[in-house]
Amino acid sequence: MPRAPEPVHVLLLAAIAVQVFVRCTAQAASDQKPLVSRLAQDYNTSLYTISVNNGAPPLVVDLAGTLVWSTCPSTHATVPCQSAACDAVNRRQPGRCRYVNGGWFWAGREPGSRCACTAHPFNPVTGECSTGDLTTFAMSANTTNGTDLLYPESFTAVGACAPERLLASPSLPQAAAGVAGFSGTTPLSLPSQLAAQRRFGSTFALCLPAFATFGDTPVYLPNYDPSGPFDYTKMLRRTPFLTNPRRSGGYYLPVKRISVSWRGPRDVPLSLPAGALDLDARTGRGGVVLSTTTPYAIMRPDVFRAFAKAFDTVVARGMESRMVRVAGQKQFELCYGGAGDTMLSFPMMKRAGFDAPAITLELGAGATGNWTILNGNYLVRETCVGVVEMGPEGMPVDGEPAVVLGGMQLENILMVFDLDKRTLGFSRLLDWDLTSSIVSLVMLLSCLVATGDQQPAAYKLPLIVPLVRDTNTSLYTIAIKKDDAPLVVDLAGALVWSTCPSTHSTVSCLSGACGAANQQQPRRCRYVDGGWFWSGREPGSHCACTAHPFNPVTGECSTGDLTSFAMSANTTSNGTKLLYQEAFATVGACAPERLLASLPAGATGVAGFSRRPLSLPSQLAAQRNFGNKFALCLPGFAAFGDTPVYIGTESLGIVNYTESLPYTPLLTNPRNPGYYLPVKGITVSWYGPDVTASLPAGALDMDARTGRGGVVLSTTTPYAVMRPDVFRAFAEAFDAAIRGNDYAKVVRVPAVEPFKLCYDGAFPFRKRPPTWDVPTVDLELAGATGIWRLFTENYMVQTPRGMCVGILEMEAGGGMPVDGEPAMVLGLKQLDTNLLVFDLDKMLLWFSGELSFRLTGCVSPF
Repeated sequence: MPRAPEPVHVLLLAAIAVQVFVRCTAQAASDQKPLVSRLAQDYNTSLYTISVNNGAPPLVVDLAGTLVWSTCPSTHATVPCQSAACDAVNRRQPGRCRYVNGGWFWAGREPGSRCACTAHPFNPVTGECSTGDLTTFAMSANTTNGTDLLYPESFTAVGACAPERLLASPSLPQAAAGVAGFSGTTPLSLPSQLAAQRRFGSTFALCLPAFATFGDTPVYLPNYDPSGPFDYTKMLRRTPFLTNPRRSGGYYLPVKRISVSWRGPRDVPLSLPAGALDLDARTGRGGVVLSTTTPYAIMRPDVFRAFAKAFDTVVARGMESRMVRVAGQKQFELCYGGAGDTMLSFPMMKRAGFDAPAITLELGAGATGNWTILNGNYLVRETCVGVVEMGPEGMPVDGEPAVVLGGMQLENILMVFDLDKRTLGFSRLLDWDLTSSIVSLVMLLSCLVATGDQQPAAYKLPLIVPLVRDTNTSLYTIAIKKDDAPLVVDLAGALVWSTCPSTHSTVSCLSGACGAANQQQPRRCRYVDGGWFWSGREPGSHCACTAHPFNPVTGECSTGDLTSFAMSANTTSNGTKLLYQEAFATVGACAPERLLASLPAGATGVAGFSRRPLSLPSQLAAQRNFGNKFALCLPGFAAFGDTPVYIGTESLGIVNYTESLPYTPLLTNPRNPGYYLPVKGITVSWYGPDVTASLPAGALDMDARTGRGGVVLSTTTPYAVMRPDVFRAFAEAFDAAIRGNDYAKVVRVPAVEPFKLCYDGAFPFRKRPPTWDVPTVDLELAGATGIWRLFTENYMVQTPRGMCVGILEMEAGGGMPVDGEPAMVLGLKQLDTNLLVFDLDKMLLWFSGELSFRLTGCVSPF
């Protein structure tokens, strides 16, 4: 067993001594609230950055890092060489360290800094280091109570200056200014300093790639339960973490055995001698360590060979999959496909992701559960295992461990580190628990708030873009690409895709964007062009990411390069006043011309509007920091960002209409990214008594395990569609409401395709608004502040032979027109002349109902 390190409370006392050089806040230390900070993943390096440096560029998150370091301004403060901080920072230098700049770097010291402490900033990717002044950095982060962002607070942290050369782009993200060490065994890591300063508990949490929290705080994550998010820290398994007696920093797991399981009756353990995975207490070698600076898991050659054999065994045993080992791709040796058909991939499951083997790390030392690596934490491009063998250059982390668990293995897992108890709480892959760090209620993306009238440093004005309805297909398009080529608006779309120019840039297959694009592919997908399409890559695009553009109308898809699209849109300050055009870029997929079938003439692709990280709203929110909201006012415009939406009213003039809208929770489906409503019942009302559709309890619910059922919104379906059992109950209720009206002689008549419910007779005519007086259809919502009511124009269609209900029955054997087999789809007819405001942080939807019944409408400012 490794030698026990110094108790953490001793390290914290040393860190408290450091605070002689740190300005204290006016608030009492015992009253300091926990902090939360946004994380981001760099597309090119897959590294994670944290923005705490008070408006300065972000810092790379290094779990094993012992201190904070950054480039420094031309003149900076220093820390005395005889201080406790200086002693702590020089207690142990990095083991694998190649010095840049001759090993000595300091510049810009303030006058009188004669006995200034020097430290050793270390680049964990290149293994290079330097020597620079110990200084203080001004920082800030938002306080939180676990459910809400409260207010920003400023603080200072002790860290080291470093030369520009230590950033060594492209090893670190281009925008990064340094590294934030998160080690739990050194007093100058970021978590240790914050714990000592603020006395809010020596705990911190990471939920990659979304957020970090500091302090003893609950972490609320949304889930399928309409009652809302819950504190996920109460559901974690826990294990002691080990510390290396010979190396500073690093969190080691007490792994005793690794096994692989899939479909067979038994798991297959790796054939390794006893103790092969242990951390050697004398030399510090071996062990299983966590790393946020390594993209994928890496194994020592003897461990990798045993792992590969076990993985091959369980794949061969799962004969139903027809998967066999195929040629590797680039650095990935373990790739699988169909015999003679390399297009075959692991089958889809009824829950999250692909049906692929599970890798279990069996933990000792009193852990309350095992660490299981599931599909989304290791599958690369659907067919390759993101676990690689250590090369001749050795391990990319200090200490020669047996296994490194990299960023891919840690993503979308909630990890809570308790530095006092030296324990680690961990969830399994959150997708499997029907939640995600990507849709965290509080912590995601651009929720950082400003004090007073100041905006956060990265804040940019909201955007507003006109929408156009195509007369032939009824689909809406948005002209946001810089070449004005329109894209079809798809509320359930996971990404942006378009045809591409003859030569286009590509995105690295090792990037975070590539992982996000391939996290979950469409289930109902017929590939065109054999499923493979790429052309015109720029020279040198050797490891180019491929994605899966999907046509939501035809159900066809393809495989094309992930690239970037130049876009532009109007900024707005209040939702009505157009200011100026701004250009920006988004990541999206190339697609062949053939995939445009059934889309409007002139459209070059699709803009996904879902909650997924590569949808158009999510990318804009992350880039512009204007709030993770967007609004659709069909058929007028789309607005992106937290902005009012002003609409003219008859009695009050032009008002911010968002202030008067009811709202409903949005449900998340574990199998597709659409927006689901918590509908509990359907009622039809006219002049007689209300008639409720006779459905069994739960008939409209979404199944939290399979993702089936539920009521989903769609901008790619012309009319509402109901599952046959739901439609029959609705038709009976509608007929009963018609028969219960004594004032109008209306009768059922033969249907006009594609409709099933058609009526003729003397429907009364309203004066305000001027339209036919027909029954209203109410969707009763759980947890909402109002009901979703369908008036005349949102469901009734006038035909030569009468008035028909624009709500269709799903055809037998035909399936639903959207993914996931919902109970009901609300289509374009139902969403027209509605103002819809989506808050993706809170997973809430504000809705107006048909605006003409409020004597107003969606008037575009264009």
